[in-house]
Amino acid sequence: MRAVARVLASVILLAGCRGGTPAGVGDRRVVDAAAPADMILPAYALTDGPEDPLARRLCAALHDTPARLRARCCTPAAVVVPAGERTADCVRTLSLAIRGGALRLDEAGVAACAAAEEALHAGCAWIGFEPLGLPAACQGAARGRVPINTGCRSSLECAGTAHCEGLGATITGVCRPPRPLGALCEPPVDPLAALLLDDQLEGEHPLCSGHCERGRCATPITPDGPCARPLHCAPGFHCSRQRCVAGWRPRVGDPCDDACEGLARCLGGACVAAAAMKEGAACARDEECAGRCLHPGDPALPGHCSPPCPPTPSP
Repeated sequence: MRAVARVLASVILLAGCRGGTPAGVGDRRVVDAAAPADMILPAYALTDGPEDPLARRLCAALHDTPARLRARCCTPAAVVVPAGERTADCVRTLSLAIRGGALRLDEAGVAACAAAEEALHAGCAWIGFEPLGLPAACQGAARGRVPINTGCRSSLECAGTAHCEGLGATITGVCRPPRPLGALCEPPVDPLAALLLDDQLEGEHPLCSGHCERGRCATPITPDGPCARPLHCAPGFHCSRQRCVAGWRPRVGDPCDDACEGLARCLGGACVAAAAMKEGAACARDEECAGRCLHPGDPALPGHCSPPCPPTPSP
């Protein structure tokens, strides 16, 4: 989910902190001659440099577009948290990877992603408590160029389906192919994927030839097989009611446990179209709306759906 990705990004991209954390495998901790010896630094340097124009366009589409369109839907007096800081972190980190030749962006792909973000957030029915998933047009916008057995700071830097093994918030990794069945595994903390809101990283750059289960690479579960989490299923499938079902997420009318595809919301165990929860629709509780269910003075009376804009601050 985007909320998780944003929280993760804000944590791992904070300014360096001091401490005595032990070194990673092969002592791949990031070092900077200008920094104090006991300062722990993130995998991507905190220093600024020339920004890449395509990086700016992609990061603005991912972070600024939802914030801008949310502000348009909310009342002028409402407090809308700007995405500027997240965008700046995204642009700095992505530009650094591009300048170093670790990955590239395709201009047509970035344009398609920007258009998809605009379409996904059109109108106000999309505004809800849970952020929307990344549009399909934005998946794979960043193309890795780092070959196998070469250092990396994100799985997105690795060419093909390789992943950045051993990666941590303060430790660089090495591009490796998916690990064999039975091998030890641990999903990496990936700062760039978090900033690009990539929620399908495991499918694009799998850690295992199957899936990582309790620290070991296990066989992917076949379609209609039993599952407990989405990662238990093969790429392109999701876990619904403990069975693997085709599609990254359930669609309108499908059974659901959590997130649904696009604007649909999981309500009463099934994905419901956003139009059924649009502003002004009758409701009895918040779960029936994309936003909030507002009651005219008496919670016992029927209410109507309203976008969940931030409340107006007290004077």
